[in-house]
Amino acid sequence: MRPVASPATSSASAGAARCVLLSIGCNAYQHVDPLGSAEQDAKSIFDALTTGSASIYDPEHSALLLSPNRADIESSILGILKQHKGADVFTFYFAGHGTLRDGSFYLCPCDASVDAISVTGINITTILRAVCELKPRQAYLIFDACNSGGGALDLTAVLRPEIIAQSPAFGISVMASANIAEPAIEDAGGGLFTQKLLLALNGSLLVNDTAPFLGLGDIVRKLPNDGSIDLGQQGPNFWDLNLTGADTFCRNPAFTANGQTHSTDFGTLRFHQSNNLIDPALAAEIWRSFLDLPRFKFEDLHSLFERLVDRMLIDLPAIPSSAESIARSFAAGVATNSDTFSEVQVRAAMIRALLPHISKDDNIRAAIGMQVDAVVTGAGAALKELSQAIDAHRYALLSRRGGHADLYYLPLRVAQVLGWIGFLSLSEQSYGFKSNAALNLKELTAKILKIYGNSIVTVGEDQAPHFLTFLVASKAAGWSEQAEEVVGRLYLNFNENLGRVLSNDPPPADIFEYLILRIAQPPECTAPFLHSPSELFSVILLGAGMFNLDEEIDFSLIQLDHTHFSFYVPDSYSEFWQEAMQTGRNVVSRLGHRVWSVNDVRRTWRDYVLGLVQATLPAKDREVELSALALSLIMPDRLPLFIVPDIPLLPETEITIA
Repeated sequence: MRPVASPATSSASAGAARCVLLSIGCNAYQHVDPLGSAEQDAKSIFDALTTGSASIYDPEHSALLLSPNRADIESSILGILKQHKGADVFTFYFAGHGTLRDGSFYLCPCDASVDAISVTGINITTILRAVCELKPRQAYLIFDACNSGGGALDLTAVLRPEIIAQSPAFGISVMASANIAEPAIEDAGGGLFTQKLLLALNGSLLVNDTAPFLGLGDIVRKLPNDGSIDLGQQGPNFWDLNLTGADTFCRNPAFTANGQTHSTDFGTLRFHQSNNLIDPALAAEIWRSFLDLPRFKFEDLHSLFERLVDRMLIDLPAIPSSAESIARSFAAGVATNSDTFSEVQVRAAMIRALLPHISKDDNIRAAIGMQVDAVVTGAGAALKELSQAIDAHRYALLSRRGGHADLYYLPLRVAQVLGWIGFLSLSEQSYGFKSNAALNLKELTAKILKIYGNSIVTVGEDQAPHFLTFLVASKAAGWSEQAEEVVGRLYLNFNENLGRVLSNDPPPADIFEYLILRIAQPPECTAPFLHSPSELFSVILLGAGMFNLDEEIDFSLIQLDHTHFSFYVPDSYSEFWQEAMQTGRNVVSRLGHRVWSVNDVRRTWRDYVLGLVQATLPAKDREVELSALALSLIMPDRLPLFIVPDIPLLPETEITIA
């Protein structure tokens, strides 16, 4: 069957259309088995996006191709390239056979031959190169085909820095209906994936009712769990990087303004597409960083996001969607990183860039709220993945190479896991966020303590915020047994090692010297890499106070006589993003100087620290508090003291020292 319409021959081809759609469905194959519903899928998508409630695409400049041959598809792409350079939106949809050959993904037109697919199929790079030459503000590529996840293999081959440099300020989203080795299933109603997509386009599936336009990423996140159509083992893949601001794949059929359905036309589209990111130098740098993933440094990413947010400030309404698009893209790009929490770190980098501006506008607060929600969701997913990994291999937290380095790094990993367990528990119990991870945090904690209990030892100040978060969450959740075990193990090890812990983020040479020191245990030592006063010791003492471990600890505190501990309270927790906070109060105390017992620690907290914390956060601020809490776990040289609950003094008569 020949094309129904072609942009190259359209009667309304004068001038570039703002939104152009090329929708292809192929049933009638000459050399491979035919399909039953691909043409129906292409028609439905074309109708929904050109004339339906989700339409923004010009029907006269768009094209619907039914069972076309390779020449038909190439001709249509050529016509679009000639007539619609610089379009606002270009969407390419294909339903039909797809195949993977020699590491490249091919779409199959009606005359495709699997024995000569390289010359009879349409390689995904053909589409990608056309997009780069077309230079739309946004491009969406959707493939409902078997093995379509293999298209990701071709992305880096095409989206190279030298190609992106020609037109860096554009956005691209690629949606594949199935993983690299999976079939794409169809039934009488059409492709299962496309059926789900159409539910969002006709309004049957509510994505949101707050935005006039929907992004493809917004829709994709709703598809797996909408409960309407079971995809079984078919796993959709999504990849995107949007540098144009608001994501405008289609009109939102559920959006209402002032109680009335909102009507949008081509003329309103650019109002919702932000120009604030169209800075070629910055856009090119973002692309270079993105193409270098999954490798990244948190500090470098924060620096990039910081400049990006500074640019966004000229268009405040676009900040939530713009920040989310960039953060989502980079989070997906680090998904294969060996660090389970790498996606969470990306989100935290965006929070860190946004947080200094939170008081400027409600849009910035909304953007931070979206990132915090993503951190909660990401932490839940990471912990669930970790739990499954431990079930499969009980020593999954050990480094792959093993060796003496794990004497230092394994305790850090254990502290990190417990810290994120505490974060997730507090975010759900105290702040109302939901991770939807279907994970029993108490059971995971018990699993960690059973397998890695002997690795709950004090090695460095980096552990302090993680253990504080876990202990506070345990107090709120009633996990007294688990918390008391953690406090007991930490105190015993801290005491045995004479209160010696490493400073934050030490170089490898200091780690080696420290491990040697722990073995030798000389009575006197003034090594420069040791940290004093210790916030980790403060956390241990606060934990003892929260869980009334006076009798277990007071009798041996004399062995740590003159050991300093400290509490740093910043002037503002909205400045928790700073690499080095310059303003605030540092309350330093030491055992043997008005502090002889756990109850004296409680008194120090109540008399000297609590008032400072309350003055810094006079009212509950969910976004600021959870942002600061997340940053304390990513940048572990700061304590989120605002989470510490009331620690009442015990009557002295209740304390019995053996």
